[in-house]
Amino acid sequence: MTRVTNRVDPATLDTLLARPTRATLAYELDGRVQVAPVLHRWDGARHHVGVARAGDDATPALGARASLVLDDGWSWFQLRAITVRGTLGSAPDGLAQDRVDLAWYELLPARTTAWNYGALREEPEQ
Repeated sequence: MTRVTNRVDPATLDTLLARPTRATLAYELDGRVQVAPVLHRWDGARHHVGVARAGDDATPALGARASLVLDDGWSWFQLRAITVRGTLGSAPDGLAQDRVDLAWYELLPARTTAWNYGALREEPEQ
């Protein structure tokens, strides 16, 4: 028996990791889910996200659960995305001295999923 899938290895979307059209972070803050556009930086091994500082009470706390979505934006004909779920940790010092208007975090992944609708294919069910 087979099924149709759009899931791919995240490494095959290296251009999306390096330069996503859109990067969005959902995180917990005071028991509620907040969603914000972020600046994403990928160093080949780690996800760093910069969240706009709208007052210290509006930025996520270290250890907060979070989901990062990197995608092609509104370009429906290139529907690729990477979702990284995990917790927010401290970013390395000096990560983005040019963007002090952002609070920087490292997203410590628990699960990463990637899909590419241009790569639809059949695969055997497991």
